[in-house]
Amino acid sequence: MSFAERVLLKKVNFRRNTTLKLFLCIFLIFVLFINILNFNHDDATHVQLINEQDQVPGNIKNLTSNHTQIPPQSALGISDFQDPFTRNFSSIQDFFLTKYQTNITLPLILYYREGDPSGSILTNITYSEDNLLLYNSLLKNELTDNELLQVLQDFNSTSFWHEGNRSNFEYGYIRSLNGTTGEKIDTNRYLVDNLMPVFLILENFENLTINNNTPLRIINTTFNLVNSSQFWNEQEGLFRFYNFSTDYRTDCNLQAVLAMLLINRSAEIDVQIRNRAFYLANLTMFTLINNRWNDTVLGFDMNSTDHAKYLNVNALGIMAMLEMWKLNGTVNSPYYVNATLLYNKLNQSLWSPQHGAYNYSASEDWRVVSDLIDLESNALMMMACLKFFSLTGNITYYNRALELYNTFETSFYDTTSNAYNYSIGTLSNGNKNFNSNLKLCEAYMKALEIYNSSKIYAEYNVSDDIPEFIFEQDILNMTTRYVYESYLLSTYNITNANITYLFKFPNGTLIQSQTAFLSEGDDSHEITFRINETLPIANNYYINIIANTTYFAPASITKYFNVSSGIYHVSTEEIDNLNELYQGQIFDIEFTIKSIRNENLTLIASIEEGVVRNQSKNMYINKSASNVVPFEIEINPNANLGNSTFNINFKKDGVLYLTLRVNITIILALKYSEFSYSKNAYPGGTIDVSMKVFNYLARNPQEFNVSFSGEGIKDISIEEVLAPDDNEIFYYELSVKETTEVESTEIEMSISKGDEIFFTKQFSVTILPKLSLIRDSFPSQVPQGETAWLILIIQNNQKEPENFSLYINGEQVETNLIKLYPGENRIVKEITPSLNPYAFSTKEYNVEIKDSQGNTFVKLYYEVQIILSPVNLLIFYLLPMIVPVGIVLFYKNKEIKSYILKKS
Repeated sequence: MSFAERVLLKKVNFRRNTTLKLFLCIFLIFVLFINILNFNHDDATHVQLINEQDQVPGNIKNLTSNHTQIPPQSALGISDFQDPFTRNFSSIQDFFLTKYQTNITLPLILYYREGDPSGSILTNITYSEDNLLLYNSLLKNELTDNELLQVLQDFNSTSFWHEGNRSNFEYGYIRSLNGTTGEKIDTNRYLVDNLMPVFLILENFENLTINNNTPLRIINTTFNLVNSSQFWNEQEGLFRFYNFSTDYRTDCNLQAVLAMLLINRSAEIDVQIRNRAFYLANLTMFTLINNRWNDTVLGFDMNSTDHAKYLNVNALGIMAMLEMWKLNGTVNSPYYVNATLLYNKLNQSLWSPQHGAYNYSASEDWRVVSDLIDLESNALMMMACLKFFSLTGNITYYNRALELYNTFETSFYDTTSNAYNYSIGTLSNGNKNFNSNLKLCEAYMKALEIYNSSKIYAEYNVSDDIPEFIFEQDILNMTTRYVYESYLLSTYNITNANITYLFKFPNGTLIQSQTAFLSEGDDSHEITFRINETLPIANNYYINIIANTTYFAPASITKYFNVSSGIYHVSTEEIDNLNELYQGQIFDIEFTIKSIRNENLTLIASIEEGVVRNQSKNMYINKSASNVVPFEIEINPNANLGNSTFNINFKKDGVLYLTLRVNITIILALKYSEFSYSKNAYPGGTIDVSMKVFNYLARNPQEFNVSFSGEGIKDISIEEVLAPDDNEIFYYELSVKETTEVESTEIEMSISKGDEIFFTKQFSVTILPKLSLIRDSFPSQVPQGETAWLILIIQNNQKEPENFSLYINGEQVETNLIKLYPGENRIVKEITPSLNPYAFSTKEYNVEIKDSQGNTFVKLYYEVQIILSPVNLLIFYLLPMIVPVGIVLFYKNKEIKSYILKKS
């Protein structure tokens, strides 16, 4: 199925839903009518609302006075009303898109222009203008941007598109085709036909760069064509009626002005093209004003030879002059002045009160010469009235457009065929002209833009955006305006409208509703609402305000307000600095309460049972003053630990005036400090532990368990008791297992109540032997007969002295010490390895030290080399040799001396 067939199928399906839509509309109108009957209708502009006390939701009672602001929003709670302008579009689609289809087989379905009253085709011709205008009028809101681009691409593949020498600008849309054969009939390229892509794209696309800049390229191609000599005559300062025509019709030039101004205002188009487009529009209007505008009788002529005054030409003239006026916006602009004069002239000369529409034409001096009241020119005049209103906000223009609308619906619309007749009046013609119906749909789409541009403004009689009202003292007062803002920000206050106020609690529950009527001549509506004590203290109450009337869309706004009691807590350091509090802690605080009420109050300040014990106190609050309030706080001894909140509520007769919310952290009323322990221990010994424990409960003792566990010790758990508001140092001895072999042990201390552990502490203790050898000393060589000193440094890691025995080579010997005392002990033993002067052997010594239990804890082995002492060398080795030699020498010497004497 082709894209065009899919589009057609979608349009034809509207007919199937007609009955359902009609039923839904009737149902919505019925519901609205019933609701209006239930409202207390008041035509006055001042309405007093009374609260409905039985509608206060229960969960509101827990709200406090903390301020969290929500910015006002709009467009809430509006029903989807059917606008009056497009309600017949589905029927028109069913009529034309089914009966006016041509027989041309193309990717895009084309349509005939002329049919009889029942829709039978009269002329077998299809026009390019109609088939493009369809998508900017009747189907304007039916297609996406991409679908609309597809339509243009499909349309360019039809015989309507002429493709010649591009450099000579020989391209564009021709006028018409045969609807059966597709044969070209009028091959001239008319200006209006070739301006259609400009209106179609620039009035529908927000982004010209989508789909690889296709919309932008189409605009550039179209502009280059109409800017060429094929259409633009620089000498004349006008556009040709069709390519190379010598006819410079006013209506098509006015259309060109509107198209050029659209191009000029589009920021996405190249600036050179935009500037050129403005030049063309400005020069064209200058030429038309100078050559086609009659300053004496007013109005535009059709061309240089036809000076009659046609409604369609002058309606286009009004729109073009108003668009030019937008460029400067001054009320004394010639364009604005002439547009206003022309509008008045048309009303004076061509308006037919009898038919509620304009005659088609008049003579040069504005005498009506024809009774023709046609659909197309009146649709253009409706668009001129709408443009006047959109720019100025002057309701006179909109009212005239609505008069035309009513005429279209009551006199032109054929309820049998569900399409609009070609004309009414004495020259009534019931034929169904496709182009005329599309022009009317285009006017209706312009009216829909205005219809949907309504706004509502609501302001309190105070300066705050979100005011705060005191219950049982203040009255909410609000002024509401239902408006349309023109292009130049001239505001029209919409009247003859219903305004509905929906007062709601912050959770959305309805408090009260009221509907009032904004009468003719009333620029605004004022409403008051009494704030009474049935409205709990809370932020972000809101009012949905909905206004609606027939010819403007429903508009809404949401206004927020807060309700307070006029009693406030003044921030103080004493309250703000509350942080950690112990279970059961009792303390006195003072907080300052400020009153801006106009009466004195006696309030009951109370705290409900919870994290804080139940307490209450009567307090006298002076009006318009600050009041210092003392209060005793007692934290519940059994309060859960961690972050907690408690409220101090101030009430009178059960009505909450203030909630003071206090955030605190509850910590255990038990605390320990000054934890100390023995860093070393030995198997079978003990580890001393001590710590200081505090009980912060002012009125209650505390029972708690202290336990120690770890590898290498005997686990213990001890129940302790501390008196109220007391502290004590607790001592513990942890027994080290005799059999432990670890060098250190990790011990965990915990303080608990029942099954809940509150504090833990891990610490490490080194496990040492009871007795250990630190150092030993014994010489490796000893001279004969000399003493060797055995020195042993023994560490006693116990708390008590230890008996010991020293064994050397299996024999117990005495030492300088009887016992090994805690700490380091120095054992000294004197040993003489040998007295034999001729002994040079190695001596061996096995040394053992046994504790009081006879267990050996030191075992040493030494080897000592016996060496010759100097004394023994002399006495036992040298003297025995020297003495005999000396004796021999002595006697020998004596003998020699005797011999010498004898010889002498």
